[in-house]
Amino acid sequence: MISSFGSVIQECKALLMELGNVLIYFVRRSANSVAHSFARASSFYLDRTFSMGDVLTELLPCLVPEFKI
Repeated sequence: MISSFGSVIQECKALLMELGNVLIYFVRRSANSVAHSFARASSFYLDRTFSMGDVLTELLPCLVPEFKI
């Protein structure tokens, strides 16, 4: 018997097969810290749209290293 989580995975796989040109790659959280931080923050600010002009101060520590040259 398949679990409810397994059923969701099967549905996602079926949808991806229908789309055709979709690629999914695994990226470690540590290698994608900015996206991870924004995803976590979005759960606390549901109606919030993020732009470079009004980044939450909690997200600045993970953004600053990404823009250093």
